[in-house]
Amino acid sequence: MEQDDGYQISKILLIIGGIIALVLGATSIAQIGFRGFATTTFGLYSSLLLLAVGIIALVSVNWIKSQTTAIALALLGFIAGGVGGILVAIGGIVSVLSKHTLKEDKSKNTALA
Repeated sequence: MEQDDGYQISKILLIIGGIIALVLGATSIAQIGFRGFATTTFGLYSSLLLLAVGIIALVSVNWIKSQTTAIALALLGFIAGGVGGILVAIGGIVSVLSKHTLKEDKSKNTALA
């Protein structure tokens, strides 16, 4: 297994986690709308955070090779929680581990003479 394989796994986890986070956040906001906003302020904030994490995860899939992006996604995923947030966090962790533990494919980086 090489770095690119790890990054592909990380991208898949981010896409799936981002979609789940968006769906669960939107569903939660719809349920809060039916009950009323006065009694569920914390639920509204956590739902909005879950929506934001889902959007950020889907937008930043192409930048997952950057270590700062991966760490930020891991932290945001853990803060947001839920199934989608945890998948986003795992995707960020897999990206960091891929960068530091897996070997880079040298055959793709050789320049033609």
